[in-house]
Amino acid sequence: MNDDHQNAISHFPSNKTSTTKYTAYNFVFKNLLEQFRRLANFYFLVIVIIQVIPGISPLTPLASIFPLVFVLTVTAIKDGYEDYKRKKADDEVNEKKVNVLKDGAWSEIAWMDVVVGDIVRVDEGQLIPADVVPLCSSNEKGDVFIETANLDGESGDKLRNCVSETRHCQCDEKDLGALKGCVVTGPPTLLLENFEARYVTADEELVSLNENNILLRGAKLSNTEWVCALVVFTGEETKLVLNQQDSPSKFTHVERRLNKYLLGLFILILVLCLVSSTVGFIWEQHYFISVSYLSIPKDYNPALQWFILTLSFFVLYSLIIPISLYVSMEFVKLWGSLLLIRDESFKDEETGSGLVVKTSNLLEELGQVTHLFSDKTGTLTENRMEFKKCSINGRAYHCPLEEGDKDLLNKGESLLERSEISSFEHNFLLSMALNHYIIVKEIPGSEPQFSSTSPDEEALVEAARRYGYEFVQRDQKKLTLKINGKKEKFKLLAMIEFTSSRKRMSVIIQDGNGTIKLLCKGADNIIFERLADDKANRKLLNITQQHVDFYSTLGLRTLCYSERILDPEEFNEWKQIFDVAQNSIEERKEKVEIAASLIEKDLNLLGATAIEDKLQIWVPETLKSLLKANIKIWVLTGDKQQTAISIGKSCNLITPTTKLLKLNVENEDQCKSTIEKFEKEYQTYKNEDMALVVDGKSLSFAISLDNFVTFALHCSTVICCRVSPIQKAQVVAMVKKHNRDAVTLSIGDGANDVSMIQEADVGVGIRGREGSQASRSADFSIAKFHYLRDLLFIHGRYTYVRVAQLIQYSFYKNISFTILQFYFAIFSGFTGQTLFDSWVISVYNLFFTSWPILIFAIFEKDVPETKLQKYPELYNRTQNNSDFNIKTFCIWTMNAIWHSLVFFFGTLLLWDPVMSSDGTTYDIWGFGNMVVSIVVVTVTLRLAIDTLYWPWMMFVCSIGSIAIYFCFLFIYGEIKGLSNVDGYYLLFLTQSKSVSFWLILLILVIIAILPDICIKWLRLSLDPTDWQIIKEIVRKDKKNARKKQKANYGSVDQI
Repeated sequence: MNDDHQNAISHFPSNKTSTTKYTAYNFVFKNLLEQFRRLANFYFLVIVIIQVIPGISPLTPLASIFPLVFVLTVTAIKDGYEDYKRKKADDEVNEKKVNVLKDGAWSEIAWMDVVVGDIVRVDEGQLIPADVVPLCSSNEKGDVFIETANLDGESGDKLRNCVSETRHCQCDEKDLGALKGCVVTGPPTLLLENFEARYVTADEELVSLNENNILLRGAKLSNTEWVCALVVFTGEETKLVLNQQDSPSKFTHVERRLNKYLLGLFILILVLCLVSSTVGFIWEQHYFISVSYLSIPKDYNPALQWFILTLSFFVLYSLIIPISLYVSMEFVKLWGSLLLIRDESFKDEETGSGLVVKTSNLLEELGQVTHLFSDKTGTLTENRMEFKKCSINGRAYHCPLEEGDKDLLNKGESLLERSEISSFEHNFLLSMALNHYIIVKEIPGSEPQFSSTSPDEEALVEAARRYGYEFVQRDQKKLTLKINGKKEKFKLLAMIEFTSSRKRMSVIIQDGNGTIKLLCKGADNIIFERLADDKANRKLLNITQQHVDFYSTLGLRTLCYSERILDPEEFNEWKQIFDVAQNSIEERKEKVEIAASLIEKDLNLLGATAIEDKLQIWVPETLKSLLKANIKIWVLTGDKQQTAISIGKSCNLITPTTKLLKLNVENEDQCKSTIEKFEKEYQTYKNEDMALVVDGKSLSFAISLDNFVTFALHCSTVICCRVSPIQKAQVVAMVKKHNRDAVTLSIGDGANDVSMIQEADVGVGIRGREGSQASRSADFSIAKFHYLRDLLFIHGRYTYVRVAQLIQYSFYKNISFTILQFYFAIFSGFTGQTLFDSWVISVYNLFFTSWPILIFAIFEKDVPETKLQKYPELYNRTQNNSDFNIKTFCIWTMNAIWHSLVFFFGTLLLWDPVMSSDGTTYDIWGFGNMVVSIVVVTVTLRLAIDTLYWPWMMFVCSIGSIAIYFCFLFIYGEIKGLSNVDGYYLLFLTQSKSVSFWLILLILVIIAILPDICIKWLRLSLDPTDWQIIKEIVRKDKKNARKKQKANYGSVDQI
């Protein structure tokens, strides 16, 4: 602190942040390097290199370079524009200003010039420029309030504390400039709630610092006039930057399947090359010997000649793999994501937020989901907690009595109606009012508001206030209550925070009488196992357990409260151990947990609370639709088992006809035997819906057992209770490992769902009251759970159908075109001669046949949206890969081969070299021109057969592609020297005047297309699929509607 030289030689990172990938100097090189990492681009680069080698390629090199350059340029422009936007955003942040204490005076500098060791001053409303430790603030108690929405999306103020030894400075330049000492921290971590450090004073006194003593970069100072703070982390070491790292890369099942098929086609190309070159080499050797006028050149090398011939055929056959496929897929997915973002049906009326697409690469994966993993609180429920019931000293209370309640427990008294409060009830309400992280926000002209990251805490503290125990204020060493209007202050001696592993929270307070108390709250099983073993506790435990179990059957969230009076000597001894643990830099959390276990024992039970968290709107209906779509649903929750089962019933996951199985075991042997018992039951109930409920302890044994996974995958619903965040991710990984074909989707709203979301094939985050960490880590973000139905059934399904057709049609049109070169080789002695002009080959993919399939892949709708919502079973078509599998790919390939046979041999049979009235004869270029004309028309019409939705753009592109092709032939043939083949000059002009040219084209197009039409009609008539039946129903509905409309018009005319 105040030692610039020492901080400078420590080489801390700069505070200048950069999220760009490129610079002006390395853009071209780096972008090309990235693009050529894609196998397809590298493949075509090799083709281009081969073509520029003299004497090898039968095609003009420039014609092959053009398509590759076009694809690379389009991608580079997109990448460059995205990087430019990132640079503009970086510059805006780096150039923000902040006051820094330099040479005993405040001076304003840019954020990027802030260094570790600087003392900065931040005023209310400003953002924190780096990760800093607050030294003093405008609040005399050293309190600092910040908003962290930029970090975790959580709204509301959060309390942070200045270092107790420096909070007296009051932003005085002399006092701050005279400070000596240092802050020792652990390594930077991306966990927002984790900060382990200590402040070492000039007298070498150690002061523990934790997450309450740090202000993170990007947070906003609120309700605090100013704060002076010491910079401890800058730039890439700040938690904001660490958390901006990209999510793990995910590849869709369609892409994985595509890569396998690409490998297969590459092998096919190699086989065709080897066969063609070998036959050509044999043919060449034969004619060198048998034909007298052909003599073998002196420098003739047979092996080299065979290799050159192989490369020539490799160039000719390389177009079997379409160069524009990946660009087309990216464009289609990008367009699909834009349509998703602009879809008003995803806009939530309450929050005004819509759907956010973080990655467009996974859109088609939404159409194939087989397993859904869902959090409960805030995902299926509103996460709006309302205090409903409680049990104190074995007596059940309600708040208020609900109409229709008939059970004895529901007929308990109301605390509000009791004239006197017992000591037990006093201690219980005192614990509710004191044991929490709540911050009180004073609002002029209205009642103070409670602010917390936990809606549960807000509900409990608000309930305590209604019963006369109002929480008023907190600072670092004191908690203030107003009990029945009278203020009482309690010393805050220690706070042991809640973690997902501890599942409990404790505060140690000292009241006005000097009594030291430990107040502990947590999950029932955690609290019960830490109770003192005495008669009173045992009796109270049995009754409270009954109440808690009953509350759970109502779907209420339960929490148990306990206390323990501490001997001052025992507390002081423990406090020393606890302080050492808190001052640790390494493994602080583990050491704190060990210290906590020493004091959180021999507790006395006070009672339990029950909070209601209502289901979100349309959740039961959405889950019912998902089950009808054959999606297996796993609910992963931290609630106790009975609560989870109750929620499962209210969600339609567990119905009266569902066979319910519970896995509650104490060890691995019990787990194995229970699962074996379930497997036997499955043979009896396998035709019925089965639901499996597993508690957290049993899950830890079962997750490594193969038979558990196998059995669980048979169940339509699995509910895992009391699970930790890491267990959620393990469950998803387990299903993916044991079922390679499973497409998993995880959905959640809290930070504890992030690992599960990132582990799944598709992650969906809900922007909820627990912040936006889940939605920020997810691939898609929605406002409410019920939007998931349309996301999967409509957009996911449409994208899968479109992408599947795009891929297979792209291969179909290229195979049917390129395989013609193989047929021609048979008649040309496998010499490596091309049938088509180089530029015709080059633009065939980019312009003649690419636009119709692109429009198809953007707008195609096989079934209207309303029918997809009404019939969830239609989702099975895409879920089962009905449109893109080895069978469909082979059918498209065989279709391409059939068409190519018609194109080549049909033309060969009907072709007459003398086709013009003036007796002009045509060479191979005229034949090739005839064939490619048939190809362009046929492949365009082939797509039209499969098109079910016809927007005007589809009409224009289908007709326009054919028109553009013939216009190209006319212009290309009119300009002499444009083609490197003399035979193309005026070729099309001559051919177009011939009736036989158009007649052959018409006949062969009909011969090629007619079988496709017949097969489609037969399938629809004899064995229609569900979606085809629905499509026919829609068609007939429209037809009947038009008839009815005409009838109505007729009756009007008669009148």
